[in-house]
Amino acid sequence: MKKNIYLFYGDEDFLIDEKIIRLRDLHIEPSLRDYNYSVMDFDDVDEDMLIQSILTPPMWGGNKFIVIKNPDGPMEKVIDALDNISPDTVVVFAAGGPVDKREKFYKRIEKLAQIAEFKTYAHWQEDKLISFINDLTKKTGKKINLDAAQFLLETVGNNLRMLATEVEKLAAYSGESDVIEKKDVEQIAASGSIDSFSLLNSLRDRNLAKSLESLDRLIKDREDPVRLLQLIATQYRTMLKVKDIGPYDLKRIGAAPYFVKKCDEAANHFTVAQLKNAIHLMSNADIKLKNSSQAPRSVLELLLAEIC
Repeated sequence: MKKNIYLFYGDEDFLIDEKIIRLRDLHIEPSLRDYNYSVMDFDDVDEDMLIQSILTPPMWGGNKFIVIKNPDGPMEKVIDALDNISPDTVVVFAAGGPVDKREKFYKRIEKLAQIAEFKTYAHWQEDKLISFINDLTKKTGKKINLDAAQFLLETVGNNLRMLATEVEKLAAYSGESDVIEKKDVEQIAASGSIDSFSLLNSLRDRNLAKSLESLDRLIKDREDPVRLLQLIATQYRTMLKVKDIGPYDLKRIGAAPYFVKKCDEAANHFTVAQLKNAIHLMSNADIKLKNSSQAPRSVLELLLAEIC
């Protein structure tokens, strides 16, 4: 049977942190956390000090819980020390991002540890992301309407930490109401995201005036022009994919159902040639943004005029 040693890795650091908190609460009483719970970064701590912390018995009884972030490089002495930890000690290695399973560290730790990978949800996995939003909202004592959750997902994206932050803000904003509605999301969700949504919506409608108005707000909020161009390009590529393969193969399209539905509706107003031409114009705009002395705002304004 493996000891209380864990290796958590993957792109979704929010889920890793949540798992660590649940484990900590399972093993450490609240009154002992100041004494028996520690978080260390392998890049910042002396290896001998880390080994000493692992092997020192817990104070005041109970269990000891140690989190080692960013485990990397030679760790032979640390792994050797794990053979001698007491049953009262829990050690968690938390690696942000992938791990190289060919490395000596992984080959040795997999014999000792319980290992779990935490992956980011893809955009097309809307059902899992909506479930995540619902679970977060329940923890605040509230509920969220499906259209509000879908709108939040489209405006914020699939970054779980950002979604968690927005749900907390929405719960506070909704006051005594038990339900978070779409109008609440429109009022309180990240303004840059809402303006990005408005820009995409206006482009789908080919409304140049509203597109330029949204762009103006985004530029004043210091949004990155290259990122804005990528958002626009994603929408037009999605519309082109929908025209090519239909709106139902979400995995191949690589986008959330709510976004695909909007793109499917908008795609009816464009020919394939028009969509391909718009994507060509965006490619030229991308070159200008990265290699030209022309003002980014002017580049984007001209692009909006051309594609509307």
